[in-house]
Amino acid sequence: MQSFYKFKGKPVLRTAIQMLYGWRKLLLMLLCLCFGAQALAVTLQDVRYNRLPDKTQLVLDLDRPTVFRQFSLAGPPRIVLDLPDAARSGRAGLTLNTGAVASIRTGFSNETTLRVVIDLLYPAKANIYTMPPENGRGNRIVIDIYDNLAEQALTLESLEEAQPPYVVFAGEALENTRDNGGISIANPPSPMPLPQNPPPVASTGYPNGNLPRTSTAPPPFMQTAPLPQTAPRPQPNIVAVTPPPRPAPNVRPIPAPTTVTVERDISSTGKIEKQNKVLTPTAISKRTIVVAIDPGHGGKDTGAVNPNTGLREKDVVLQIAHRLKKQLNSRKGFSAFLTRDGDTYIPLQERPASARRRGADIFVSIHADSAESDQPSGASVFILSTKGANTQLGKYLERTENTVDQRWGVDVSKYDNDVQQALLSIQQEATIEASHALASRTLNELARLGNIHGKRVNSANFVVLRSLAVPSMLVETAFISNPNEARKLASPDYQEQLARGIANGIARYFEEHLPQHMLLGK
Repeated sequence: MQSFYKFKGKPVLRTAIQMLYGWRKLLLMLLCLCFGAQALAVTLQDVRYNRLPDKTQLVLDLDRPTVFRQFSLAGPPRIVLDLPDAARSGRAGLTLNTGAVASIRTGFSNETTLRVVIDLLYPAKANIYTMPPENGRGNRIVIDIYDNLAEQALTLESLEEAQPPYVVFAGEALENTRDNGGISIANPPSPMPLPQNPPPVASTGYPNGNLPRTSTAPPPFMQTAPLPQTAPRPQPNIVAVTPPPRPAPNVRPIPAPTTVTVERDISSTGKIEKQNKVLTPTAISKRTIVVAIDPGHGGKDTGAVNPNTGLREKDVVLQIAHRLKKQLNSRKGFSAFLTRDGDTYIPLQERPASARRRGADIFVSIHADSAESDQPSGASVFILSTKGANTQLGKYLERTENTVDQRWGVDVSKYDNDVQQALLSIQQEATIEASHALASRTLNELARLGNIHGKRVNSANFVVLRSLAVPSMLVETAFISNPNEARKLASPDYQEQLARGIANGIARYFEEHLPQHMLLGK
């Protein structure tokens, strides 16, 4: 026994000390991880909104930058943002009922993911972007929700009206009601009644939500069987039912089905059931490319005037715009409209707003250049620059074009700082790239007519090009201050040539860059 302790004594003590030291290190590491995770969590400090002329702007104030996941849902329409590793210190939501927005609410989809749900009164277009700290504001996520109805191609309302069949799969719960900010939530819709004697089918469902690639018979109308409200929830069965007879529609052949995610309202179990509807392509249709043509100036704002002939910019650009509209509408796949059809004054901010309301794919503003000297000549094309003009001429035009509203009593300072800084968003940068491609094609076509003022696209911070999520350009057709070009601008033949050149540039652009709705249809 004595020899055993002599053999074991010292090694056991050393081992115990080493183990104790190792546990201390492990404990220290765990504490660091816990505090580190807490330090990395983002906090939603406040939820606020701004009511603007054509949209409702929602702002999420954060204490630091973060990443987030965004998606939209139908039935009823909602926009959802998930912020991982997030906490909340401010109010949980707001009830608005203004514009397209009913309310905004926040809760937790799991222990660390903060979910922001924006309930819409009807399907609407939204622009979501982030903004860095500036002017006393911290990091922000900004959601602009426009008042105009969104394109109905992929909304639930249009899908329900589409000719069946479609397939419904029940999914896992997406959201719980740990905290909905006290905002009342409607009861879930009742399941559709099933026929008493459904026709036989080959199987009761597709495993794992995988659809077969081919089918020998027309697919039936599918509806999820009612789910029990008590846990544990069994897997739902998918039952085939026959829809009531409808007149045969005039269906155009278009590509493969598109899947959209649909969410039901929060049920009594505190869960939201997700469904994937695989839809027939009849719900999706190609449409024409919509071009917004903006004749500059108008009404009490004459624009530039030739001192010798009295030729007014507002008259010339309206004539060119009408010719451009006719050129585009004569081409297959285009539909053009004017922001002003006659000699009327329209504030600068209203011009792009009109384009948004009518779902324009591009925005083209038509002007006639002017300079303090009568020597400059040639056409030029401008796009938006968030940093200001890149030429002296551009700076001069910025001063003259952008002060129109100030001269006629329109206050542009009332817009919230979040709107004024929206051009810094990533989406705006992508729009500027697309605008440059559009302007380059147009400038190349105008160069075929002869004289152009510079061989590259110019940039300036024009008001009419701001806050647009579609490619936009401002075309200076010629210098009305130049005697020779003023005579050409007054000529119907030259106006027709200018309109044809701009139309060709637009067509060249869309040969290479299809708008989003056409990419969805392909």
